[in-house]
Parts: sequence; structure tokens; C-alpha cells
Amino acid sequence: MLLCAAAFCAEVCVAAFFVLIFNVCTAPDRGVIFRMLAVIGGTLLAGMIFCFVTGAAFDRKIRRQSRYTYLDIQLKGMVYSAYAGEYRVGGERMIIRDIYYIPFGSLVSVTAEKRSVALSGKISHYCMKSVNLGYHVRNGDFEFDHPYLNIGGYAVEEHLKIPNVFGSVKRAADSIGEAKRRFDALPAPKPYVFREADHIRRRPKARVLPESFDYSREWKN
Repeated sequence: MLLCAAAFCAEVCVAAFFVLIFNVCTAPDRGVIFRMLAVIGGTLLAGMIFCFVTGAAFDRKIRRQSRYTYLDIQLKGMVYSAYAGEYRVGGERMIIRDIYYIPFGSLVSVTAEKRSVALSGKISHYCMKSVNLGYHVRNGDFEFDHPYLNIGGYAVEEHLKIPNVFGSVKRAADSIGEAKRRFDALPAPKPYVFREADHIRRRPKARVLPESFDYSREWKN
């Protein structure tokens, strides 16, 4: 949009400049000269105002994208969050987000395309207000803060394309693939069987992997 506006302003200013030069050299009427100067000045002013307004609008959108669009690769799954828009209700701003949760157990393939990362598998898609999409991770298990979202409120999709907004498509695909391989390499938990014994033996504590730290993501507008 900025390039189109600059090209349009340049064409108008160049045409007005040629008319100005020809009238300076040939025409005795000086009113045309002042009108051409006014056209050049007005075009430049309108172009600058348009560029500033457009730049401010895009800058605000970029800030929204930077805050609400991210890729969260966890121990047992991953989350892709994307800014989907906003609106105001009673003067209060509401942010809408898309969240895709992909457990590594149901992730089938990861492919680095030219401008996106293509994923296939069982993907849960949530789209609602950002304040309702807070979640936490406990020992690698993903859960929403609202219990309802853990059992419903989502659509199941089989394919997802993550656009090239994280710097490098190949690096993002390699990171997801490495996390998937680490998940597949985790040993299956052994079932605990109670056995009577003559003495009481303390059960050893479960080994905590470096990646299985606990954290939460809470969002406010």
C-alpha cells in the first residue's frame, strides 16, 4: 500500500512539475504556476498523511501479531496460537485468537514447505476470546484453565499450515520433528501392581525430565 501511494504521488508530482516548467518558459499567465505548486504541495502532504496513518495501523497490527502469535513446543505436544482479530464491547477491547493443540502421539507428519510448515494428524482447533484460552502444563500434560475446553469447544482438523512468521520454516519444522522424536523415545510407563510384602518398601520417585517443567500461560487483553 505504501509503494502504491508513493508511486501515485510521484506520477502526479512529475506531471505537475513538467506543466510547471513549460509554463515558466512559455506561458505569461503566472496563475498556472501557483496552481501547479499547490498541486505538488497538496499531493506530497496527502501522501505523507496516508503513509503515516497506514504505517500506524500496520504497526498496531504487527504488535498484536507479535504478542498473540507464537509456537509453544512442549514435552508431549505443541500449541500454535495466532491472532485472529479484535472488537470492542462497551469500550472494552476483546482479542480473538486461534489456538491449535497437536499432541505428539497423534502427529503424523511434519513437512517444511516453501512458505509454511505443514502438519498432519489429529489437531484440536479453538477460536474464541483470548482471555478464555489460558492453559497450564503439569509434568508435560496440557490442560486449559477452563475445564470445559478440555472436553469440548473445539473442532478437529487433520491438516494445519503454520505460515512463515517465525524466521525460518526449516528451523521450525526441525524443532517440531526433534520434539516428536524425543516424545517417541520416552519409555512407556510401567503399570503399578500392588503386592503384599513382609516389609514396607518405599517406592522410588519418578524421574523428572529436564523438559517436563511446569508453567502456565494466562492472557489478558
